[in-house]
Amino acid sequence: IRDKEKRDMTHMAIIQMLQKELSQLESLHEDKSKGLEEIKKEFARLECNHRETLEIVEELKDEIKRCDSLQQVNTKSLNTNNHTNVSMTEDELEEDELLVIKMIEEKHESSEEDNNEEIQELQLKIEDLTAEIEAKSRVIIALLCPSVDTIKRLEDELQKARESYKISVDELNSISEDSSQEDLANRSKLLEEEMKNLELKLLEAKTIQKNSTPMIQKTIETLEANISTLQEELSNKSEIIKNLRNESELINELKAEIETLKSDIKDKYELIETLKIDLIEKGAIEQKIREKEEEANLLKLDITKQELKDVKDKEIFTLERLRTLDEEEVKLKQEIQQLQNLEKEQTERINELEINLKRQNELGN
Repeated sequence: IRDKEKRDMTHMAIIQMLQKELSQLESLHEDKSKGLEEIKKEFARLECNHRETLEIVEELKDEIKRCDSLQQVNTKSLNTNNHTNVSMTEDELEEDELLVIKMIEEKHESSEEDNNEEIQELQLKIEDLTAEIEAKSRVIIALLCPSVDTIKRLEDELQKARESYKISVDELNSISEDSSQEDLANRSKLLEEEMKNLELKLLEAKTIQKNSTPMIQKTIETLEANISTLQEELSNKSEIIKNLRNESELINELKAEIETLKSDIKDKYELIETLKIDLIEKGAIEQKIREKEEEANLLKLDITKQELKDVKDKEIFTLERLRTLDEEEVKLKQEIQQLQNLEKEQTERINELEINLKRQNELGN
């Protein structure tokens, strides 16, 4: 009985131990199933991240290519446009400058020429008026102081000329030679002209003496008006000359401003050249940055691939471990089944032994 109890206790302990191990294996299997699910989820997440990373890398590559093409086009067009615009601006400014200077100089020269011509005309008018005034003064003096002696002298000269003319005519009629007749004819002609001049002078002297006062007054008024007009014109010309001087000063100031503008254009052109150099350097720096970004993306991609590889290796290891555990579980189940069968056989054997023992006891009694 004690042996039977010991065996029963041993069998129960073995069964409990096997049940405990089985429950542990089941819990371990559940944990491993949960771990496998988590690994599958993590693997799916990593695959999704990998796909997203690949998409981002492709987008970055496309964006980099597009930026490169745009930057090359913009750089070329910017350099061309800047150079063209600067050249055109500089040429236009130089042309405008030359045109302005030419217009100012032409205006200045034309103004100076016009003013010089007008001043010369005024000077000629003044000279003419001065000569006229002198002549009129002499006439006025002669008219204001008429002399009977002058008129008498003119009459005497006219009388003598008439007498000489008469003598010449008589001589011309009396001489038969052609040469002498020609000389006398010339002399008579001269005397006739002299008589006409003397008659005119005499008539003029008498007329002037007769009409001296109104004509003198009119002449004086005309001369005064002409002198007043000339004085006004001279005053206006003085103002014009003064304005021309101001314009000359303005022209000098404009020339100084144009020189300053030239200097500013030169400085701006140098600044544009500096900016072009900076732009080229910036392009090189951006190229290096893009190369570094590509290297970083490639490194990130390699890291992601390595992580995926590690995850796959872990998954393979886990699957192998699970398969091993499944095999061990099957073996344990088989062993448990064998133990249960053995236990059953032992129980039957024990029962048979107990029956036999009872029979023997009954027979012994």
